[in-house]
Amino acid sequence: MGIGVEVANPMAGLERSLSEFFIDADGAAVMHSSMPGRFIAAISSGGVPRYVLKVGRADDRPLRNEAKFLQAIPRTGFPLAVPKFLFAGLVGERYVVVTLAWPNSRPAGLLERKELLEITEVLGMTTVGCDPIVHGDFAPWNVLRTPAGIALVDWERARIADQPLRDLIHYVMQAGAHLRWLDVQTVVRELTHPQGMVAELAQRLNLPHTLVREALCEYFTLAPAARTPRRVSRFRERIAVAAGLPRPGERDTSPRP
Repeated sequence: MGIGVEVANPMAGLERSLSEFFIDADGAAVMHSSMPGRFIAAISSGGVPRYVLKVGRADDRPLRNEAKFLQAIPRTGFPLAVPKFLFAGLVGERYVVVTLAWPNSRPAGLLERKELLEITEVLGMTTVGCDPIVHGDFAPWNVLRTPAGIALVDWERARIADQPLRDLIHYVMQAGAHLRWLDVQTVVRELTHPQGMVAELAQRLNLPHTLVREALCEYFTLAPAARTPRRVSRFRERIAVAAGLPRPGERDTSPRP
């Protein structure tokens, strides 16, 4: 007698097409992603993770974007570790990206100020061709500690954009709003105070101090994702009020220096 509901194997149909990545496999762990129609599989060899597969729909644009950046980033001389790209393409009706796994990696937790500034300084200075790159979702859950050092994963939202402060602002906000590792007072201080991290990063990158306010207004006027939890939205609203920043859809009416 069976117990529970039978679930179709999400890997069905992929093994033969991706056989080169399964030759020495002795186990797999599969989980559904927060992205509809997507799942992630970790393939192990010798009892340790060997490959990571992201499998989405054929029209999965964020996944295609990640594949593009994972191939391009190593050519920039980027000094931080990123997943080693192995394969991307259609397998049947699914789009698949395969990277090497880090067998001895662990979540980085809340980065220290020194680490956070060093990483975001690198991100702010990185170029693909002549244009700066933005990770797009630089958050605690996308930072790992590996034998190769700090590694950044999940490049689905990466883009070419002249927004060198965006990743640091996003990290601080996500650490406070989603994970509650930082309180409102701390977030406001790091985002807006002259001795805060965003101001220090702007100084390191030789950016005019007026750009800090512009970057914050640009970030806060963006509408949050449709599935944003209410508690996260409330935290964001409290930051905006305390820092005198506009809300989504509002214009910044503060006096210009």
